[in-house]
Amino acid sequence: MACGTCDKCYKDWISCGMEGISVIGSLLPETDYTWTLTTPLDAKYSGYVTTDTSGWFVFDTSLLPNGLLNPYAGEFTLEVTGEDAYLCNSSTWNDSAYCTPYKCISFDVKNGNAGKNILGCPCLETVEGSCYPLIVPFTDLATLDITYTASMVLKYGPVPTVQVWIYDNLNRLVNMGVAIVLDANPATLISINFGGFASGIIVIR
Repeated sequence: MACGTCDKCYKDWISCGMEGISVIGSLLPETDYTWTLTTPLDAKYSGYVTTDTSGWFVFDTSLLPNGLLNPYAGEFTLEVTGEDAYLCNSSTWNDSAYCTPYKCISFDVKNGNAGKNILGCPCLETVEGSCYPLIVPFTDLATLDITYTASMVLKYGPVPTVQVWIYDNLNRLVNMGVAIVLDANPATLISINFGGFASGIIVIR
């Protein structure tokens, strides 16, 4: 299963006739969410789920009309919202240092005997691709310059998204808002000031 797309939605598929669909890709664990399924004809169905300890949940297709998920229907879109639903923002799957996040899952239904009843990306850190982030570790540095090469421009565009994750006193990676400077458009150099000596990783997408 290919993981990580540059599109708004993660692209996926399921087999025809599946009654319970496991939706993977980390949301908050043991948290209540509202799911919304949008059909190719823009009809909307919704329900409630609670994620397990991994941030996964089972999407109960028995709540949908019989025959809705069929190979001839077209592309469906699945989104979830949490307690911040009043902000009109969909929740994000795989929003971590090592994963490529996405806000929704677009999928269609396929005939055959594959028996696939899983949607979403498990975030395989070892898989490479143009949409997978570049991870640059650093140790005990106050500043860091990263040469933004031509091959990186092809993968991540002329102006990349750069995140700084720093280890806290409990050895957890925390997303920090530190000073990041790109020298040009397209960039050739990424300069980062950590505001003091720190260790962690740089994530370039």
